Amino acid sequence: MPIVRSSIRKSSLCSVILFIIFCSAVFVLCINNEIFSQVLDFRDRRSLLLLCFGVVTIISLSSIISVLLLFGFEDFLNGKNSNVFKRVCEYMMAHEYLCISVCVDVVCYISCIYVGLQLNLTHFLVIISASILFACIIVWTDYDDVDLSSSQNVEKSIGATWAHGAYSAFYKKILVDITLRMSEFEEKNGITLLVKKLVIICPLSCNANGSLDGKGGNIKCEGTLRGIQDDEGGNNNRHLKTNVYKLCEPFVSYIAAEIPSPLATLYEMRDVMDAIVLEYHRKCFVETLKDLLKSYQCIMLEYDDLNSPEPLHSFLLSKLQDGKIKSLSV
Repeated sequence: MPIVRSSIRKSSLCSVILFIIFCSAVFVLCINNEIFSQVLDFRDRRSLLLLCFGVVTIISLSSIISVLLLFGFEDFLNGKNSNVFKRVCEYMMAHEYLCISVCVDVVCYISCIYVGLQLNLTHFLVIISASILFACIIVWTDYDDVDLSSSQNVEKSIGATWAHGAYSAFYKKILVDITLRMSEFEEKNGITLLVKKLVIICPLSCNANGSLDGKGGNIKCEGTLRGIQDDEGGNNNRHLKTNVYKLCEPFVSYIAAEIPSPLATLYEMRDVMDAIVLEYHRKCFVETLKDLLKSYQCIMLEYDDLNSPEPLHSFLLSKLQDGKIKSLSV
């Protein structure tokens, strides 16, 4: 798990290093203050172009340097020796705004050369120093918004690990003949399932506690498919079952559905785990499980139970009816 970001703030050595870097940047800016009068000469249109190039460069570099500092401090506090620059590149690829700002910056630089502006070492020294100054401020005051968790590989995520566990211990066993067991349930109860696939619901909150009928008044448990007997973990004849639910409005429909139980663990950890890190592990869980189940008779739906005004039963119907499935399917 990534280091908790508050540890960076609490580390006195990190604060001293940041202060030294900050003061060095201020010193460089002070001894080159005459450059600002050149850049802010609005009578020359070329100065405006130079100012645009400087602002865009500072924005891009500030973000990149702040992430570089954070990843470096993270490795320092964890006693690791990873490739920080590679992780910064991965971070940039995951955040499009940084790539876009770099592209805009390149265009501004080419434009400066085209109009005959001479950019010397002093210009670049001032821009880099200003970027370092702002990066230090970001790390000091606003680094909680930086997604440190993006530096982690999916393979190292606890979410990805739990997805493999859920697949090997549960899903690959209940999904082998699930179509047959669904047909048996339909014939026995005189109903027709809306889809002949297991619907796996992944709530954004990770709240997997309880059954689906406790998450909406228009969802009722109708029964269970024929169970699977399994021996694992020292438990003989462990019974694996799948619930069938009735969606009552606006018309009666039936689905075999469930919420992955490992998400409940993340939900219980919400008070002790950083929200960004928790969201990262949840995403790794969902994406890894999707990949593992892509050849099985199932559908994975991500439901925003935190912000969406749409009730769960309406969400399920809109995603499943008329064969318009925007999710994992065979």
